[in-house]
Amino acid sequence: MGRVCAPVSKKRFELTEKIKAKHPHVFIVQIHTFSPLYNGEWRTVDLGIIYKAQDRRLAHLIERLRAESPYNVAHNEPWGVESVDGGIFNAFYQETDVSIFTLEVKNTLLKTKKDVRRIARLFAHALEESFDIQSAHVGNA
Repeated sequence: MGRVCAPVSKKRFELTEKIKAKHPHVFIVQIHTFSPLYNGEWRTVDLGIIYKAQDRRLAHLIERLRAESPYNVAHNEPWGVESVDGGIFNAFYQETDVSIFTLEVKNTLLKTKKDVRRIARLFAHALEESFDIQSAHVGNA
C-alpha cells in the first residue's frame, strides 16, 4: 500500500504549495456519486455538499445550488469530509488557506452524457459565482 499512497501523498503537498505560491487560497474539490438507497434507507438529497464544518464559506455553495437548480440540495448526511476522502487530505483540515469539499451526485441523475454535462455545468456555474473564479469550459449538452 505504501508504494501507491506515498507518491500520491507527496504530490498533494507539492501541488498545494505550488498553488499557494500563486493564489491566496486553495480549493480541493472531490466529486463522488452515491446510491439513493443506503443501508436500507432512502436518501432524499439529489446533490450533496460535504465540507469541513469550520469552513463556513462553503455553506453558501449549497444556497447557490438550491437557488439555481430543480434538485434537492443539502449537506450530505451522515458523512463529513473526513469520511469521503479516505484520509488523504487529513493534513489540510486545520489549514485556513485550504478548503476541501465534496460534491456528491445521486447516481440516478447521471444516466446519459447529457445528464453528466448538465450537472457539470451546474456545479461549474455555482462554483464560479460562489467564489468569483473561472472554471474550465464545460462542453455543451
